[in-house]
Amino acid sequence: MVSYSYFETRRYFTTLNMKDFLFGQEVKEKIFKGIKLINDSVTPTLGPYGQTVALDHRMVIHNTKDGVTVANEVVSSDRWEEIGVKITKEASQICNEQSGDGTTTTVIIAYEMCKEWMELGNQRLNTIKVKRGIDKAVKACTDHLEKISKKITKEEDFAKVASISSQDEKIGKIVAGAYMKSGKYGAIDIERNELPEIEVEHTDGLALENGYIHRFFTNDSNLRSIQEEVPILVTDREIKREEQILPLMEMLVKEGKKRLFIVADNVSGAGLGVLAMNCQKGSFHTCAIRAPSYGRNKINILEDICAITGATFLSEGAGIRLEKSTLEHLGFVKRVTVDSEKAVLVADENLKKKVKERIKYTKAQLKDQKKGSVEYEDIERRLATLTDGITILRVGSHTEVARHEEKARVEDAVRSVKSASEEGVTPGGGTALLRCLPSLDKLEVEGDELVGVQLVKKAIQSPALKVLEVAGIEDKELIVARVKEAEGNIGYDFNTGDLSDLMELGVVDAAKVVRCALENAASVASSFIKMGVAISPRKESDDLLKELSKYIKE
Repeated sequence: MVSYSYFETRRYFTTLNMKDFLFGQEVKEKIFKGIKLINDSVTPTLGPYGQTVALDHRMVIHNTKDGVTVANEVVSSDRWEEIGVKITKEASQICNEQSGDGTTTTVIIAYEMCKEWMELGNQRLNTIKVKRGIDKAVKACTDHLEKISKKITKEEDFAKVASISSQDEKIGKIVAGAYMKSGKYGAIDIERNELPEIEVEHTDGLALENGYIHRFFTNDSNLRSIQEEVPILVTDREIKREEQILPLMEMLVKEGKKRLFIVADNVSGAGLGVLAMNCQKGSFHTCAIRAPSYGRNKINILEDICAITGATFLSEGAGIRLEKSTLEHLGFVKRVTVDSEKAVLVADENLKKKVKERIKYTKAQLKDQKKGSVEYEDIERRLATLTDGITILRVGSHTEVARHEEKARVEDAVRSVKSASEEGVTPGGGTALLRCLPSLDKLEVEGDELVGVQLVKKAIQSPALKVLEVAGIEDKELIVARVKEAEGNIGYDFNTGDLSDLMELGVVDAAKVVRCALENAASVASSFIKMGVAISPRKESDDLLKELSKYIKE
Protein backbone atom coordinates (compact mmCIF):
# COMPACT_ATOMS: atom_id res chain seq x y z
CA MET A 1 0.00 0.00 0.00
CA VAL A 2 1.39 3.41 -1.00
CA SER A 3 0.92 6.25 1.51
CA TYR A 4 1.56 9.96 1.16
CA SER A 5 2.05 12.70 3.71
CA TYR A 6 -0.36 15.64 3.87
CA PHE A 7 2.08 17.92 2.05
CA GLU A 8 2.81 15.33 -0.66
CA THR A 9 -0.91 14.80 -1.24
CA ARG A 10 -1.54 18.54 -1.41
CA ARG A 11 1.33 18.97 -3.87
CA TYR A 12 -0.02 16.17 -6.08
CA PHE A 13 -3.53 17.61 -6.22
CA THR A 14 -2.14 21.09 -6.87
CA THR A 15 -0.11 19.68 -9.78
CA LEU A 16 -3.19 17.87 -11.10
CA ASN A 17 -5.06 21.17 -11.32
CA MET A 18 -2.28 23.16 -12.98
CA LYS A 19 -3.24 24.67 -16.35
CA ASP A 20 -1.56 26.43 -19.25
CA PHE A 21 -3.12 29.40 -21.05
CA LEU A 22 -3.04 30.95 -24.51
CA PHE A 23 -4.41 34.38 -25.37
CA GLY A 24 -5.34 36.48 -28.40
CA GLN A 25 -4.05 35.71 -31.88
CA GLU A 26 -1.78 32.94 -30.60
CA VAL A 27 -4.90 30.92 -29.69
CA LYS A 28 -6.22 31.06 -33.24
CA GLU A 29 -2.85 30.28 -34.81
CA LYS A 30 -2.44 27.11 -32.75
CA ILE A 31 -6.03 25.89 -33.13
CA PHE A 32 -6.04 26.66 -36.86
CA LYS A 33 -3.09 24.28 -37.29
CA GLY A 34 -5.30 21.50 -35.89
CA ILE A 35 -8.13 22.39 -38.29
CA LYS A 36 -5.61 22.35 -41.16
CA LEU A 37 -4.31 18.94 -40.05
CA ILE A 38 -7.73 17.29 -40.22
CA ASN A 39 -8.49 19.09 -43.50
CA ASP A 40 -5.27 17.83 -45.11
CA SER A 41 -6.08 14.30 -43.90
CA VAL A 42 -9.63 14.00 -45.28
CA THR A 43 -9.51 16.19 -48.43
CA PRO A 44 -7.74 13.54 -50.60
CA THR A 45 -10.84 11.30 -50.22
CA LEU A 46 -13.17 13.82 -51.92
CA GLY A 47 -14.96 13.14 -55.19
CA PRO A 48 -14.99 10.42 -57.85
CA TYR A 49 -11.20 10.39 -58.09
CA GLY A 50 -10.62 10.54 -54.36
CA GLN A 51 -7.76 8.52 -52.90
CA THR A 52 -7.91 6.01 -50.06
CA VAL A 53 -6.24 6.51 -46.70
CA ALA A 54 -4.33 3.67 -45.04
CA LEU A 55 -5.18 3.34 -41.33
CA ASP A 56 -2.68 1.38 -39.25
CA HIS A 57 -4.55 -0.44 -36.46
CA ARG A 58 -1.40 -2.31 -35.40
CA MET A 59 -2.68 -5.82 -36.11
CA VAL A 60 -4.43 -4.90 -39.37
CA ILE A 61 -4.30 -2.17 -42.03
CA HIS A 62 -7.57 -0.64 -43.23
CA ASN A 63 -7.89 1.25 -46.52
CA THR A 64 -10.79 3.69 -46.62
CA LYS A 65 -11.99 6.83 -48.34
CA ASP A 66 -14.82 7.38 -45.89
CA GLY A 67 -14.37 10.91 -44.55
CA VAL A 68 -15.74 10.35 -41.05
CA THR A 69 -13.60 7.22 -40.55
CA VAL A 70 -10.47 9.14 -41.50
CA ALA A 71 -11.48 12.14 -39.36
CA ASN A 72 -11.96 9.90 -36.32
CA GLU A 73 -8.37 8.70 -36.66
CA VAL A 74 -6.85 12.20 -36.64
CA VAL A 75 -5.15 13.09 -33.33
CA SER A 76 -2.55 15.82 -32.92
CA SER A 77 0.48 15.45 -30.64
CA ASP A 78 0.13 19.15 -29.76
CA ARG A 79 -2.62 19.74 -27.16
CA TRP A 80 -3.51 23.19 -28.56
CA GLU A 81 -3.80 21.88 -32.10
CA GLU A 82 -5.90 19.01 -30.75
CA ILE A 83 -8.60 21.55 -29.79
CA GLY A 84 -8.95 22.47 -33.48
CA VAL A 85 -8.98 18.79 -34.46
CA LYS A 86 -11.71 18.00 -31.93
CA ILE A 87 -14.15 20.80 -32.82
CA THR A 88 -13.86 19.98 -36.53
CA LYS A 89 -14.10 16.24 -35.92
CA GLU A 90 -17.25 16.72 -33.81
CA ALA A 91 -18.89 18.78 -36.57
CA SER A 92 -18.12 16.09 -39.16
CA GLN A 93 -19.50 13.38 -36.86
CA ILE A 94 -22.71 15.35 -36.29
CA CYS A 95 -23.11 15.84 -40.05
CA ASN A 96 -22.66 12.10 -40.55
CA GLU A 97 -25.25 11.35 -37.87
CA GLN A 98 -27.75 13.82 -39.35
CA SER A 99 -27.45 12.98 -43.03
CA GLY A 100 -25.20 9.91 -43.31
CA ASP A 101 -22.57 11.62 -45.47
CA GLY A 102 -20.91 14.98 -46.17
CA THR A 103 -18.16 14.74 -43.57
CA THR A 104 -15.36 15.66 -45.98
CA THR A 105 -17.37 18.61 -47.31
CA THR A 106 -17.97 19.79 -43.74
CA VAL A 107 -14.23 19.80 -42.98
CA ILE A 108 -13.33 21.54 -46.26
CA ILE A 109 -15.86 24.36 -45.84
CA ALA A 110 -14.96 24.82 -42.15
CA TYR A 111 -11.25 25.01 -42.97
CA GLU A 112 -11.80 27.53 -45.76
CA MET A 113 -13.86 29.84 -43.52
CA CYS A 114 -11.27 29.69 -40.74
CA LYS A 115 -8.46 30.24 -43.27
CA GLU A 116 -10.17 33.36 -44.64
CA TRP A 117 -10.58 34.65 -41.08
CA MET A 118 -6.88 34.12 -40.37
CA GLU A 119 -5.98 36.06 -43.52
CA LEU A 120 -7.88 39.06 -42.17
CA GLY A 121 -5.15 39.31 -39.51
CA ASN A 122 -5.57 41.43 -36.39
CA GLN A 123 -8.35 43.67 -37.69
CA ARG A 124 -10.62 44.92 -34.93
CA LEU A 125 -13.91 43.28 -35.88
CA ASN A 126 -17.00 42.63 -33.79
CA THR A 127 -17.08 38.82 -33.77
CA ILE A 128 -20.74 38.72 -32.68
CA LYS A 129 -21.72 40.71 -35.78
CA VAL A 130 -19.47 38.56 -37.97
CA LYS A 131 -21.22 35.44 -36.64
CA ARG A 132 -24.58 37.08 -37.31
CA GLY A 133 -23.46 37.61 -40.91
CA ILE A 134 -22.42 33.94 -41.15
CA ASP A 135 -25.84 32.84 -39.84
CA LYS A 136 -27.69 35.04 -42.36
CA ALA A 137 -25.56 33.72 -45.21
CA VAL A 138 -26.08 30.08 -44.20
CA LYS A 139 -29.85 30.64 -43.91
CA ALA A 140 -29.92 32.18 -47.41
CA CYS A 141 -27.99 29.19 -48.79
CA THR A 142 -30.18 26.55 -47.16
CA ASP A 143 -33.33 28.30 -48.37
CA HIS A 144 -31.95 28.30 -51.91
CA LEU A 145 -30.94 24.63 -51.67
CA GLU A 146 -34.54 23.82 -50.72
CA LYS A 147 -35.79 25.70 -53.82
CA ILE A 148 -33.47 23.95 -56.30
CA SER A 149 -33.74 20.44 -54.82
CA LYS A 150 -35.70 17.84 -56.76
CA LYS A 151 -37.80 15.17 -55.04
CA ILE A 152 -37.15 11.62 -56.26
CA THR A 153 -39.23 8.42 -55.98
CA LYS A 154 -37.95 6.11 -58.75
CA GLU A 155 -35.47 3.30 -58.20
CA GLU A 156 -33.17 4.49 -60.99
CA ASP A 157 -32.93 7.94 -59.35
CA PHE A 158 -31.99 6.40 -56.00
CA ALA A 159 -29.46 4.23 -57.84
CA LYS A 160 -27.76 7.36 -59.17
CA VAL A 161 -27.46 8.81 -55.65
CA ALA A 162 -26.11 5.54 -54.25
CA SER A 163 -23.66 5.13 -57.15
CA ILE A 164 -22.23 8.62 -56.61
CA SER A 165 -21.89 8.07 -52.86
CA SER A 166 -20.28 4.61 -53.14
CA GLN A 167 -18.47 5.36 -56.43
CA ASP A 168 -19.64 1.98 -57.67
CA GLU A 169 -22.54 1.51 -60.08
CA LYS A 170 -23.11 -2.09 -58.99
CA ILE A 171 -23.39 -1.11 -55.31
CA GLY A 172 -25.70 1.77 -56.32
CA LYS A 173 -28.16 -0.58 -58.03
CA ILE A 174 -28.13 -3.07 -55.15
CA VAL A 175 -28.70 -0.39 -52.50
CA ALA A 176 -31.49 1.29 -54.52
CA GLY A 177 -33.22 -2.06 -54.97
CA ALA A 178 -32.89 -2.80 -51.25
CA TYR A 179 -34.33 0.62 -50.38
CA MET A 180 -37.35 0.15 -52.65
CA LYS A 181 -37.90 -3.32 -51.20
CA SER A 182 -37.72 -2.15 -47.57
CA GLY A 183 -40.21 0.66 -48.21
CA LYS A 184 -40.58 4.09 -46.63
CA TYR A 185 -40.85 2.81 -43.06
CA GLY A 186 -38.62 -0.22 -43.40
CA ALA A 187 -34.88 -0.30 -42.79
CA ILE A 188 -31.67 -1.62 -44.30
CA ASP A 189 -29.19 -3.46 -42.10
CA ILE A 190 -25.62 -4.30 -43.16
CA GLU A 191 -23.92 -7.50 -42.05
CA ARG A 192 -20.68 -9.36 -42.74
CA ASN A 193 -20.52 -11.92 -45.52
CA GLU A 194 -17.79 -14.56 -45.68
CA LEU A 195 -18.23 -14.84 -49.46
CA PRO A 196 -16.71 -12.19 -51.79
CA GLU A 197 -20.10 -10.74 -52.85
CA ILE A 198 -23.09 -8.72 -51.68
CA GLU A 199 -26.16 -10.77 -50.78
CA VAL A 200 -29.65 -9.32 -50.25
CA GLU A 201 -32.26 -10.79 -47.90
CA HIS A 202 -35.62 -9.42 -46.80
CA THR A 203 -36.88 -10.45 -43.36
CA ASP A 204 -39.28 -9.46 -40.60
CA GLY A 205 -38.21 -6.74 -38.22
CA LEU A 206 -38.80 -3.20 -37.00
CA ALA A 207 -37.17 0.18 -37.46
CA LEU A 208 -37.65 2.38 -34.36
CA GLU A 209 -37.17 6.14 -34.52
CA ASN A 210 -35.29 6.51 -31.22
CA GLY A 211 -31.53 5.98 -30.92
CA TYR A 212 -29.41 5.01 -27.92
CA ILE A 213 -29.79 7.00 -24.70
CA HIS A 214 -26.04 7.47 -24.20
CA ARG A 215 -22.87 7.02 -26.29
CA PHE A 216 -21.49 4.71 -23.60
CA PHE A 217 -23.57 1.98 -25.27
CA THR A 218 -21.67 2.15 -28.60
CA ASN A 219 -19.32 -0.69 -29.54
CA ASP A 220 -18.59 0.22 -33.15
CA SER A 221 -16.14 2.66 -34.79
CA ASN A 222 -19.10 4.42 -36.47
CA LEU A 223 -20.66 5.24 -33.06
CA ARG A 224 -23.24 2.45 -33.22
CA SER A 225 -24.26 -0.38 -30.93
CA ILE A 226 -24.40 -3.70 -32.77
CA GLN A 227 -25.50 -6.89 -30.99
CA GLU A 228 -26.38 -10.32 -32.36
CA GLU A 229 -28.49 -13.07 -30.75
CA VAL A 230 -29.47 -10.69 -27.95
CA PRO A 231 -32.21 -10.91 -25.27
CA ILE A 232 -34.59 -7.91 -25.12
CA LEU A 233 -36.46 -6.28 -22.24
CA VAL A 234 -39.57 -4.23 -23.10
CA THR A 235 -41.22 -1.93 -20.55
CA ASP A 236 -43.04 1.40 -20.35
CA ARG A 237 -41.45 2.17 -16.98
CA GLU A 238 -38.39 4.25 -16.18
CA ILE A 239 -35.27 2.41 -15.02
CA LYS A 240 -33.60 4.73 -12.53
CA ARG A 241 -32.37 2.41 -9.76
CA GLU A 242 -29.75 -0.30 -10.14
CA GLU A 243 -31.85 -2.84 -8.23
CA GLN A 244 -34.42 -2.65 -11.04
CA ILE A 245 -32.00 -4.15 -13.57
CA LEU A 246 -29.09 -5.81 -11.69
CA PRO A 247 -30.94 -9.04 -10.71
CA LEU A 248 -31.87 -9.65 -14.36
CA MET A 249 -28.30 -9.00 -15.51
CA GLU A 250 -27.00 -11.49 -12.92
CA MET A 251 -29.45 -14.14 -14.19
CA LEU A 252 -28.23 -13.60 -17.75
CA VAL A 253 -24.57 -13.89 -16.69
CA LYS A 254 -25.34 -17.23 -14.98
CA GLU A 255 -26.78 -18.43 -18.30
CA GLY A 256 -23.59 -17.32 -20.07
CA LYS A 257 -25.27 -14.35 -21.79
CA LYS A 258 -23.50 -11.06 -21.24
CA ARG A 259 -25.66 -8.76 -23.35
CA LEU A 260 -29.11 -7.18 -23.21
CA PHE A 261 -31.16 -4.75 -25.30
CA ILE A 262 -33.60 -2.53 -23.41
CA VAL A 263 -36.63 -0.55 -24.60
CA ALA A 264 -37.95 1.53 -21.70
CA ASP A 265 -39.69 4.82 -20.99
CA ASN A 266 -36.27 6.12 -19.90
CA VAL A 267 -33.04 4.97 -18.27
CA SER A 268 -31.44 7.42 -15.86
CA GLY A 269 -29.66 7.87 -12.54
CA ALA A 270 -28.08 4.82 -10.92
CA GLY A 271 -29.78 2.55 -13.47
CA LEU A 272 -27.99 4.26 -16.34
CA GLY A 273 -24.77 4.34 -14.31
CA VAL A 274 -24.61 0.58 -13.74
CA LEU A 275 -25.32 -0.16 -17.42
CA ALA A 276 -22.73 2.36 -18.65
CA MET A 277 -20.08 1.14 -16.20
CA ASN A 278 -20.44 -2.49 -17.31
CA CYS A 279 -20.31 -1.44 -20.98
CA GLN A 280 -17.09 0.51 -20.42
CA LYS A 281 -15.50 -2.41 -18.54
CA GLY A 282 -16.61 -4.83 -21.25
CA SER A 283 -18.07 -7.19 -18.66
CA PHE A 284 -21.70 -6.88 -19.83
CA HIS A 285 -22.80 -5.10 -23.00
CA THR A 286 -26.18 -3.40 -23.01
CA CYS A 287 -27.91 -0.81 -25.12
CA ALA A 288 -31.00 1.10 -24.06
CA ILE A 289 -33.39 3.25 -26.09
CA ARG A 290 -36.43 5.28 -25.08
CA ALA A 291 -39.80 3.93 -26.13
CA PRO A 292 -40.89 5.75 -29.32
CA SER A 293 -43.92 8.09 -29.50
CA TYR A 294 -46.25 8.80 -26.57
CA GLY A 295 -49.64 7.95 -25.10
CA ARG A 296 -51.62 5.06 -26.55
CA ASN A 297 -49.46 4.92 -29.68
CA LYS A 298 -46.38 4.27 -27.53
CA ILE A 299 -48.10 1.30 -25.88
CA ASN A 300 -49.07 -0.07 -29.29
CA ILE A 301 -45.49 0.23 -30.60
CA LEU A 302 -44.13 -1.55 -27.51
CA GLU A 303 -46.68 -4.33 -28.07
CA ASP A 304 -45.49 -4.54 -31.70
CA ILE A 305 -41.93 -5.00 -30.44
CA CYS A 306 -43.09 -7.76 -28.09
CA ALA A 307 -44.90 -9.47 -30.97
CA ILE A 308 -41.81 -9.73 -33.19
CA THR A 309 -39.43 -10.61 -30.32
CA GLY A 310 -41.55 -12.84 -28.09
CA ALA A 311 -40.99 -10.59 -25.06
CA THR A 312 -43.49 -10.00 -22.26
CA PHE A 313 -44.62 -6.38 -22.07
CA LEU A 314 -43.77 -5.26 -18.52
CA SER A 315 -46.32 -2.45 -18.36
CA GLU A 316 -47.74 -0.56 -15.42
CA GLY A 317 -50.91 -2.62 -15.67
CA ALA A 318 -49.18 -5.99 -15.94
CA GLY A 319 -48.46 -6.09 -12.22
CA ILE A 320 -44.89 -7.34 -12.65
CA ARG A 321 -42.23 -5.21 -11.02
CA LEU A 322 -38.94 -4.83 -12.86
CA GLU A 323 -37.11 -6.05 -9.75
CA LYS A 324 -39.05 -9.33 -10.02
CA SER A 325 -38.62 -9.82 -13.77
CA THR A 326 -37.07 -13.12 -14.92
CA LEU A 327 -35.54 -14.57 -18.07
CA GLU A 328 -39.01 -15.79 -19.10
CA HIS A 329 -40.09 -12.17 -19.56
CA LEU A 330 -37.33 -11.47 -22.07
CA GLY A 331 -37.70 -11.69 -25.83
CA PHE A 332 -35.07 -12.45 -28.44
CA VAL A 333 -33.66 -10.45 -31.35
CA LYS A 334 -31.52 -12.00 -34.08
CA ARG A 335 -29.64 -8.72 -34.54
CA VAL A 336 -30.06 -5.13 -33.39
CA THR A 337 -28.22 -2.08 -34.77
CA VAL A 338 -28.61 1.23 -32.94
CA ASP A 339 -27.20 4.66 -33.75
CA SER A 340 -27.99 8.10 -32.32
CA GLU A 341 -31.28 8.40 -34.23
CA LYS A 342 -32.77 4.95 -34.81
CA ALA A 343 -32.74 1.27 -33.89
CA VAL A 344 -33.14 -1.61 -36.36
CA LEU A 345 -34.40 -4.93 -34.96
CA VAL A 346 -34.12 -8.10 -37.06
CA ALA A 347 -36.67 -10.66 -35.88
CA ASP A 348 -36.00 -14.36 -35.37
CA GLU A 349 -37.45 -16.56 -38.13
CA ASN A 350 -39.22 -18.73 -35.55
CA LEU A 351 -41.54 -15.82 -34.71
CA LYS A 352 -42.93 -15.30 -38.22
CA LYS A 353 -46.35 -16.62 -37.18
CA LYS A 354 -46.59 -14.06 -34.37
CA VAL A 355 -45.59 -11.25 -36.74
CA LYS A 356 -48.36 -12.25 -39.18
CA GLU A 357 -50.87 -12.35 -36.32
CA ARG A 358 -49.79 -8.87 -35.21
CA ILE A 359 -50.15 -7.52 -38.76
CA LYS A 360 -53.65 -9.02 -38.97
CA TYR A 361 -54.57 -7.48 -35.60
CA THR A 362 -53.21 -4.05 -36.67
CA LYS A 363 -55.23 -4.15 -39.90
CA ALA A 364 -58.35 -4.78 -37.81
CA GLN A 365 -57.44 -1.77 -35.63
CA LEU A 366 -57.15 0.38 -38.76
CA LYS A 367 -60.68 -0.46 -39.89
CA ASP A 368 -62.10 0.84 -36.61
CA GLN A 369 -60.57 4.31 -37.06
CA LYS A 370 -61.79 7.25 -39.09
CA LYS A 371 -59.62 7.87 -42.13
CA GLY A 372 -57.57 11.06 -41.78
CA SER A 373 -57.62 11.06 -37.97
CA VAL A 374 -54.41 11.09 -35.91
CA GLU A 375 -55.17 7.59 -34.63
CA TYR A 376 -55.65 6.33 -38.20
CA GLU A 377 -52.31 7.79 -39.33
CA ASP A 378 -50.48 6.33 -36.31
CA ILE A 379 -51.88 2.83 -36.93
CA GLU A 380 -51.24 3.11 -40.69
CA ARG A 381 -47.59 3.95 -40.01
CA ARG A 382 -47.23 1.07 -37.54
CA LEU A 383 -48.73 -1.30 -40.10
CA ALA A 384 -46.30 -0.08 -42.78
CA THR A 385 -43.38 -0.57 -40.38
CA LEU A 386 -44.48 -4.13 -39.60
CA THR A 387 -45.09 -5.11 -43.24
CA ASP A 388 -42.04 -3.37 -44.77
CA GLY A 389 -39.69 -5.29 -42.51
CA ILE A 390 -35.88 -5.21 -42.79
CA THR A 391 -33.67 -5.67 -45.84
CA ILE A 392 -30.30 -7.18 -44.95
CA LEU A 393 -27.23 -6.52 -47.10
CA ARG A 394 -24.41 -8.99 -46.45
CA VAL A 395 -21.15 -7.50 -47.66
CA GLY A 396 -18.01 -9.54 -48.32
CA SER A 397 -14.75 -9.41 -50.25
CA HIS A 398 -11.57 -11.41 -50.87
CA THR A 399 -9.57 -9.77 -48.07
CA GLU A 400 -10.43 -8.18 -44.73
CA VAL A 401 -9.11 -4.79 -45.86
CA ALA A 402 -11.19 -4.86 -49.05
CA ARG A 403 -14.28 -6.05 -47.15
CA HIS A 404 -13.95 -3.18 -44.67
CA GLU A 405 -13.71 -0.63 -47.48
CA GLU A 406 -16.63 -2.19 -49.40
CA LYS A 407 -18.79 -2.18 -46.28
CA ALA A 408 -18.02 1.51 -45.65
CA ARG A 409 -19.05 2.37 -49.22
CA VAL A 410 -22.31 0.43 -48.89
CA GLU A 411 -23.08 2.22 -45.62
CA ASP A 412 -22.45 5.61 -47.27
CA ALA A 413 -24.74 4.67 -50.15
CA VAL A 414 -27.57 3.56 -47.84
CA ARG A 415 -27.42 6.75 -45.77
CA SER A 416 -27.25 8.97 -48.87
CA VAL A 417 -30.32 7.30 -50.37
CA LYS A 418 -32.28 7.87 -47.16
CA SER A 419 -31.24 11.53 -47.09
CA ALA A 420 -32.23 11.93 -50.75
CA SER A 421 -35.67 10.47 -50.05
CA GLU A 422 -36.23 13.06 -47.30
CA GLU A 423 -35.17 16.34 -48.93
CA GLY A 424 -34.52 15.47 -52.58
CA VAL A 425 -31.35 15.87 -54.65
CA THR A 426 -29.28 18.73 -56.05
CA PRO A 427 -26.61 18.86 -58.81
CA GLY A 428 -23.37 17.32 -57.48
CA GLY A 429 -19.69 18.20 -57.58
CA GLY A 430 -20.16 21.31 -55.45
CA THR A 431 -22.44 22.87 -58.10
CA ALA A 432 -25.42 23.25 -55.73
CA LEU A 433 -23.39 25.49 -53.40
CA LEU A 434 -22.18 27.58 -56.36
CA ARG A 435 -25.83 28.19 -57.25
CA CYS A 436 -26.30 29.76 -53.81
CA LEU A 437 -23.86 32.62 -54.56
CA PRO A 438 -26.46 34.97 -56.16
CA SER A 439 -28.68 34.67 -53.06
CA LEU A 440 -25.75 35.91 -50.92
CA ASP A 441 -25.31 38.95 -53.19
CA LYS A 442 -28.93 39.90 -52.49
CA LEU A 443 -28.45 40.03 -48.71
CA GLU A 444 -28.77 43.52 -47.24
CA VAL A 445 -25.88 43.57 -44.77
CA GLU A 446 -23.09 45.99 -44.00
CA GLY A 447 -20.08 46.48 -41.76
CA ASP A 448 -18.88 43.43 -39.81
CA GLU A 449 -21.91 41.37 -40.83
CA LEU A 450 -20.74 41.72 -44.43
CA VAL A 451 -17.42 40.13 -43.39
CA GLY A 452 -19.35 37.05 -42.19
CA VAL A 453 -21.22 36.83 -45.48
CA GLN A 454 -17.96 37.10 -47.42
CA LEU A 455 -16.47 34.24 -45.39
CA VAL A 456 -19.37 31.98 -46.37
CA LYS A 457 -19.29 33.21 -49.98
CA LYS A 458 -15.63 32.25 -50.32
CA ALA A 459 -15.98 28.94 -48.45
CA ILE A 460 -18.91 27.47 -50.41
CA GLN A 461 -16.80 27.60 -53.59
CA SER A 462 -14.11 25.39 -52.03
CA PRO A 463 -15.80 21.95 -52.52
CA ALA A 464 -16.07 22.53 -56.29
CA LEU A 465 -12.43 23.64 -56.43
CA LYS A 466 -11.17 20.79 -54.24
CA VAL A 467 -12.95 18.03 -56.16
CA LEU A 468 -11.19 19.26 -59.31
CA GLU A 469 -7.86 19.55 -57.51
CA VAL A 470 -8.06 16.00 -56.15
CA ALA A 471 -8.84 14.74 -59.67
CA GLY A 472 -5.62 16.41 -60.89
CA ILE A 473 -7.42 18.79 -63.26
CA GLU A 474 -5.63 22.00 -64.16
CA ASP A 475 -7.31 25.40 -64.57
CA LYS A 476 -9.72 24.59 -61.74
CA GLU A 477 -10.44 28.31 -61.14
CA LEU A 478 -11.37 28.77 -64.79
CA ILE A 479 -13.68 25.73 -64.76
CA VAL A 480 -15.44 26.90 -61.59
CA ALA A 481 -15.84 30.36 -63.10
CA ARG A 482 -17.54 28.80 -66.15
CA VAL A 483 -19.87 26.77 -63.91
CA LYS A 484 -20.79 29.94 -61.98
CA GLU A 485 -21.66 31.71 -65.23
CA ALA A 486 -23.93 28.83 -66.25
CA GLU A 487 -27.37 28.29 -64.74
CA GLY A 488 -29.51 25.55 -63.27
CA ASN A 489 -28.09 22.04 -63.16
CA ILE A 490 -25.15 22.75 -65.49
CA GLY A 491 -21.85 21.60 -63.99
CA TYR A 492 -18.52 19.99 -64.88
CA ASP A 493 -18.62 16.51 -66.42
CA PHE A 494 -15.43 14.62 -65.55
CA ASN A 495 -15.97 12.11 -68.38
CA THR A 496 -16.14 14.63 -71.23
CA GLY A 497 -14.20 17.51 -69.66
CA ASP A 498 -17.03 19.90 -70.56
CA LEU A 499 -20.14 21.40 -68.97
CA SER A 500 -23.31 19.27 -68.95
CA ASP A 501 -26.64 18.88 -67.16
CA LEU A 502 -25.57 16.97 -64.03
CA MET A 503 -29.12 15.92 -63.13
CA GLU A 504 -29.50 14.14 -66.47
CA LEU A 505 -26.10 12.50 -66.04
CA GLY A 506 -27.03 11.31 -62.55
CA VAL A 507 -24.27 13.34 -60.88
CA VAL A 508 -26.27 14.40 -57.85
CA ASP A 509 -25.93 15.00 -54.11
CA ALA A 510 -28.63 14.56 -51.48
CA ALA A 511 -29.86 18.06 -50.56
CA LYS A 512 -29.88 17.11 -46.87
CA VAL A 513 -26.19 16.17 -47.02
CA VAL A 514 -25.23 19.52 -48.57
CA ARG A 515 -27.34 21.47 -46.08
CA CYS A 516 -26.01 19.65 -43.01
CA ALA A 517 -22.41 19.99 -44.21
CA LEU A 518 -22.78 23.76 -44.60
CA GLU A 519 -24.53 24.25 -41.25
CA ASN A 520 -22.00 22.18 -39.29
CA ALA A 521 -19.03 23.82 -41.02
CA ALA A 522 -20.44 27.24 -40.12
CA SER A 523 -20.71 26.19 -36.47
CA VAL A 524 -16.96 25.36 -36.47
CA ALA A 525 -16.11 28.74 -38.00
CA SER A 526 -18.40 30.60 -35.57
CA SER A 527 -16.72 28.93 -32.60
CA PHE A 528 -13.26 29.59 -34.02
CA ILE A 529 -13.64 33.31 -34.71
CA LYS A 530 -14.96 33.97 -31.19
CA MET A 531 -12.10 32.17 -29.41
CA GLY A 532 -9.93 34.54 -27.39
CA VAL A 533 -8.52 32.26 -24.69
CA ALA A 534 -7.59 28.57 -24.54
CA ILE A 535 -6.97 26.61 -21.32
CA SER A 536 -5.39 23.16 -21.18
CA PRO A 537 -3.93 20.94 -18.41
CA ARG A 538 -0.16 21.10 -18.08
CA LYS A 539 1.92 18.16 -19.25
CA GLU A 540 3.02 17.57 -15.64
CA SER A 541 -0.66 17.04 -14.73
CA ASP A 542 -1.07 14.37 -17.40
CA ASP A 543 2.12 12.60 -16.30
CA LEU A 544 0.99 12.61 -12.67
CA LEU A 545 -2.46 11.32 -13.63
CA LYS A 546 -0.82 8.38 -15.41
CA GLU A 547 1.31 7.69 -12.34
CA LEU A 548 -1.68 7.75 -9.97
CA SER A 549 -3.75 5.55 -12.31
CA LYS A 550 -1.21 2.74 -11.79
CA TYR A 551 -1.96 2.71 -8.06
CA ILE A 552 -5.69 2.95 -8.67
CA LYS A 553 -5.52 -0.18 -10.87
CA GLU A 554 -3.50 -1.98 -8.19
